[in-house]
Amino acid sequence: MIKLINLSGWRQILGVFFVLSSSCLLYVGCHVSSSINSINSATNQINSDVGQETNNQVNEENLSITSNFEQNRDLWNGKRIYNYNMVMRFVNSGFSVPATAVTIQVRNKKAVSIDPISKEDKRPTVYYTDFDTVEKLFDLVERDLKRKAKIKVKFNSEFGFPELLEVTYIGEGKREAYHVYIDKFDVVQSLN
Repeated sequence: MIKLINLSGWRQILGVFFVLSSSCLLYVGCHVSSSINSINSATNQINSDVGQETNNQVNEENLSITSNFEQNRDLWNGKRIYNYNMVMRFVNSGFSVPATAVTIQVRNKKAVSIDPISKEDKRPTVYYTDFDTVEKLFDLVERDLKRKAKIKVKFNSEFGFPELLEVTYIGEGKREAYHVYIDKFDVVQSLN
């Protein structure tokens, strides 16, 4: 036979439960906290060891990018391209969500417009202003090489610009990752 408990009976049962569970949580919390401190200490040591190994690996990878970087920057500068249109995508690891893909018009080496490909895409294009020209893309690669970020770059074989850039940076208390893709590039003939 099931006996029904009235409302005040439930309050007493719940009160006892909360007292017991609070004590257990306090006890468990203390042990979890000390365990987490031990884990964090061990993790920091591992990260330090792995970080050193990763930094050495990144330095070696970045050396090959550096030589390709200078060759490709020279190729780009030698082409003397001042006017062009490009379709670019930018993906980052942050909370900001930029427009998916944009068309950037560059005239006399300055971006004159940045417009989303999709007219329905109302997300901001302001995130593209740091690399809205090929020159700024080269500057971005150079900056990330100096700060020893892990970089993957694919340079365009005809013009030399970075058409794919994947960067992961862990340092100075932050983690940053982003990808820039140039999906389409068209030289605009002289506007005179």
